[in-house]
Amino acid sequence: QTENLRKAMELLNSQQGGGAKEDPASKEYQFWSTQPVPKIGEVITTNEAINPDPPVDKIRAEGYSLPTGFQWDTLNLEDPLVLKEVYVLLNENYVEDDDNMFRFDYSPEFINW
Repeated sequence: QTENLRKAMELLNSQQGGGAKEDPASKEYQFWSTQPVPKIGEVITTNEAINPDPPVDKIRAEGYSLPTGFQWDTLNLEDPLVLKEVYVLLNENYVEDDDNMFRFDYSPEFINW
C-alpha cells in the first residue's frame, strides 16, 4: 500500500512539474512579453495612458464594414431589456477562460457604467 502511494505521488509530481520550482522572474512568458503590462519586479513610477486619446478628427466617422447580413447598431443600455440581453450575451459567450474553469460575471450595472 505504501509503495503504491509513493508511486502515485511520484507520478502526480512528474505531471505537475514537481521538484525545484523555476524562478518566475527568470522565466520567459511568450504572451505577456508582448503585452503592455509591467515585467516581474518592474517598479512603476507613473500612471498614464498607454496611447493618448486621438484627436476627434482622426477617428473614423463610419464604422468598419461587416459581413453580409450584419449591421452596426447603437444600443440603448438605459432600456432594462436591452441591458439584460447584453449581459446574457457577454456572460454566456465572451468572458470565460480557455479551460472553462471560471467565468467572469459582470453585473448589468457594471456593463452600463
